[in-house]
Amino acid sequence: MALRVTQGIMYSSFIQNMNGSLSNLMESNVQASSQKKVNRPSDDPVSSGRILSTRATLSTISTYGENIKQAAGWLALADGIVGSGNGSVQTVLARLSELAEQGSSETYDATNREQISFEVRELYKQIINLANTKFDGRYIFAGQNTDTPPYEEALAVTCHDSDSGNPNAIDTASFHVEGAAASTMIIQATSTGAAGSAGYRYSEDSGKTWKTATVNDNTPVAGQCVIEAGGVRVLVSDSSKTVTAVDQADMQRRDNGTWLYVRPTARYAGDDNSAQVVAGYGTSVTGTAEGNFARDVSVRIDAVSGSEISYSYSIDDGSNWIQTKVPQGVSLPVPGGYLTLNAVPNAGDQFQIHPHRADINFQIGDSDVITVNMVGSDIFGGLYDYPQDGIEYPVPVTGHANLFEVVGNLVAAAETNSPDDMGQALDDLKAVMNVVLTKAADIGGRENRLSVTQGALVMRSFSEEDNLSQMEDVDVSELMTRLSQQQIAYNSVLKSSSMIMQMSLVNFL
Repeated sequence: MALRVTQGIMYSSFIQNMNGSLSNLMESNVQASSQKKVNRPSDDPVSSGRILSTRATLSTISTYGENIKQAAGWLALADGIVGSGNGSVQTVLARLSELAEQGSSETYDATNREQISFEVRELYKQIINLANTKFDGRYIFAGQNTDTPPYEEALAVTCHDSDSGNPNAIDTASFHVEGAAASTMIIQATSTGAAGSAGYRYSEDSGKTWKTATVNDNTPVAGQCVIEAGGVRVLVSDSSKTVTAVDQADMQRRDNGTWLYVRPTARYAGDDNSAQVVAGYGTSVTGTAEGNFARDVSVRIDAVSGSEISYSYSIDDGSNWIQTKVPQGVSLPVPGGYLTLNAVPNAGDQFQIHPHRADINFQIGDSDVITVNMVGSDIFGGLYDYPQDGIEYPVPVTGHANLFEVVGNLVAAAETNSPDDMGQALDDLKAVMNVVLTKAADIGGRENRLSVTQGALVMRSFSEEDNLSQMEDVDVSELMTRLSQQQIAYNSVLKSSSMIMQMSLVNFL
C-alpha cells in the first residue's frame, strides 16, 4: 500500500535538499575565497596533520636561514679582520715585517730605530683595536665572554741572561708586571746573587740615564719578590732564582749579565676551550685535564694501593658515581678526556674539572651547528691570567707564534736600539703570520660551508613549499567548474521546489 505524502513531508524534503545544495555551494565559495581546499581540520583530517607538519618544517627552515644570515655576518667580519683585506691583521703584520727588516739592518742607527719604534707602537695599539672588534654589540674574539673586551694593554718582561740554561737562572722564573711605562724600561742587575737580594738599576730612556731600583719581598705569596723601578713593579715568581751583574764597561752585549726589558703586550680576558682543574679543600695534589668535556666532571679518589689508584667520577654533580681503577702513574680516564695529577693522591682527595666553553654555535640544520666566534688567544696570543697562582704566562701557542708577545718584543727592540732582537722578531713574525693565515683559512672554510648549507636550505624550502601546495592549494579551473554546477543545481532545487509546493488539493479546488 502506497504511503501518503503529506505537505509536511514535502516541506522537510525540500528544505533538506536546498540546504544540501546550498552547503556544497558555500563550501566551494569558501575554497574560492581562500584558494585552499583544506580550510579546517574536518575538511581532511589526514591532510590537515600533514599540512601542519609541513608548515612547522618551513618555519624551522626559515629560522635556520636567519641563523645563517647572522652567522655569515659574524664570519664575514672576522674574515675582514683576520684575512688579507685592507686594514686587517695580515696587513698590519706585513707592515711590521717591513719595519723589522729595516731595523735589523746595520745601515740603520739608533735614531732610525727610534723613528721606527713610534710606528711599531702605534701598530701594536691597532692590533689591540682589531682584537676587540664587535659585531651586533658583542666581541667576536672573546669566546663566550662577549660583553667584555678580550684584550687590554699590559706589560710583560723579556729576559736576557748570561747564565741562560742554568735551571736556577732568573730567565726560568715567571714575571707579573704592574704599573705603566710610556716606553720600554731596561732593568739591569748590578750585583750577582739571588733575585730577592741582588741590586738593580733601571732606565726609562733606552739607557741614556739610569736610576736605582729597589727590591722587597712584600708579596702575596711567600718565596716571591718585587723589583720596583719607577712606576713599574715586577713580581718575580721565585726570589731564589739567581741574577748576574752586568759589566757596565761592555753594555753592547745582551749576554752580559742579567737584563730585564719591561715592554708592552696584551692581557687576554676572554674565554677559551681548555679545562680547569680545581682541587678540593685540603687537597695538596694539583692536576691538569685534557680532552673535550661536555660538562663538569667530579673525580673522587677512593683508595690508593701500592700499584693502582681506585677512583670514582660523576657527570651529574655527584648524584651518581661510577667506580674504576688505573695503575699508578697513569692519567685517570674520565668522560671526555683524562685527568693527570702531579703527584700520587691520597684517599679522599677530590677534583673538579671545569671545561671552558668558548664556542658560540648557531643551529643551521636539523643536526647541524656552526661555530661563529673565535678564541682570541688562539689568534693573538698575549698573556693569560690563570687563577690558580695569579701569575700571568704567555698563552701556550706553538713556537714563537704569540702575536702580542712577538710585537711587544719588536717594540722593545726598536725602542732599545737592538738590531739583533729586531732580526729575531722578523723571524718570529713569520711564524705569527702562519698562525693568522691558518685561522683565516678556518674562517673561510666556515663561510663556504654556510654558503653550501644556505643553498641546500633554499632547495629544501622549495621542495617543502611545493609539497604544501599539492596538499592544500585548490585547482582553480576544477573549482570554477564545480562552482557553476553547484549553482545550477541549487537554482534547479529552488525552482522545482516552488513548482511542487503549489500542487495541493486546495489549489486544485
